[in-house]
Amino acid sequence: MHPLFLSLLHLLPCVNLHRLYFSFYLLLHSGELAFSLISPIP
Repeated sequence: MHPLFLSLLHLLPCVNLHRLYFSFYLLLHSGELAFSLISPIP
């Protein structure tokens, strides 16, 4: 197998995990933003 392909195969789960983390972060951030919009500013 090609070494580059092997390294890409090794990086694939990391990228998937990062995508999952990013989507979770985005969800959390949008929730926080919505909460700040809903709640009255002190």
